[in-house]
Amino acid sequence: MDRGLQGNDKIEEAIRELREAPSDEQLAHTLTLLRRRMRENGQVVVAVEAVAKEQNLQLATVRTEDGRRWFAAFTSFEEEMKLSLIHISEPTRPY
Repeated sequence: MDRGLQGNDKIEEAIRELREAPSDEQLAHTLTLLRRRMRENGQVVVAVEAVAKEQNLQLATVRTEDGRRWFAAFTSFEEEMKLSLIHISEPTRPY
């Protein structure tokens, strides 16, 4: 594992707990862990995608139901691959 990604498992666990039992306290805990990793110079994996008809890459985004776009960032390469597999198995998924 890339040394810059070590410690991100704490973020993954906090996100899992937030999904299982959403609460303001759990959200605050998750955000605190993100800030702590930032202060530790922790890193994330940023998804990129090829731009059609260009030889450039752009940061990948995810569109939420309200139409807003967010940059896609992952705690590990394994987590990024999970999303890639979803795109392959669910080509009609709206992003």
